[in-house]
Amino acid sequence: MISATKVKSIPFETTMKYYSAWSMALALTMMAYVFVVFQSESLQSAEPIYVMCVALFHAIYGIWFFKGKKSPTFAAKTVLGRAILSIFLFMTAFFTRSIDESQPSQVIWLNLVFYYAMVIGSIELLSALITKMALNKDTYQKVQQELAPMTFKSKNRFVFGLYLLLLGALILINTNTLLQFFYLPETSFSGFTSERISFGPMHIVGVQILILGGYNLFAARNNVETLIEAGMRGGSITVLFFIILVTAGILHPITLLLPSIDFFSMILIATNKYFQKQN
Repeated sequence: MISATKVKSIPFETTMKYYSAWSMALALTMMAYVFVVFQSESLQSAEPIYVMCVALFHAIYGIWFFKGKKSPTFAAKTVLGRAILSIFLFMTAFFTRSIDESQPSQVIWLNLVFYYAMVIGSIELLSALITKMALNKDTYQKVQQELAPMTFKSKNRFVFGLYLLLLGALILINTNTLLQFFYLPETSFSGFTSERISFGPMHIVGVQILILGGYNLFAARNNVETLIEAGMRGGSITVLFFIILVTAGILHPITLLLPSIDFFSMILIATNKYFQKQN
């Protein structure tokens, strides 16, 4: 057993790198699992599609944590983010176990969501605690710094962060209405919209998006260039992810509207950078 002293001796930067590697490995494992599921289930099935989205955001988190590994302030923000995700996952597991499993089509996904929520929720909480302990070392002191005016790039990503907060909230508040608008199959998990609350992969995506929106606002407001670059890399992966699924016929072309805000943001930044070089 690792003693508390040894855990406290781990630099916060190391905990961030470990979490980044874990997120990437988890994303790849989930993608591989969904690929196998798609061999036996109809592509019209909702849950495998949304599990891929959960995996996508685990990969994006991996990029953010790696790029922001040297920032103690960002590390502190991720402690809160991981704690929030952990609490939501434990809530998901609780409500999943309160659902009547008499519906055969739901049983497998109820069990998968339950075990995912319990295992990943526990890891999220444990990793948050380890990072918090590392940040509490004497070498880290929280310093109040005067915020500099936001750059064009920061303002751009700040607006994108607000978009993520809005999108995440819409997913949680009225999930199936949003899915219907984008011609996506309805999730069998009702969320908050029925007498019996149940959360599934799509609701986990909603919370992931909310947390990522908070990270974007932090990076933009503080002009943290490395994190802004992380957001743009994550955005590039998201755009590619949707293009592949639309091309494969898994998603309706209208779903390209979802990453289009991110794509438009990156185009604006690239254009502004080009004109600055010309001048």
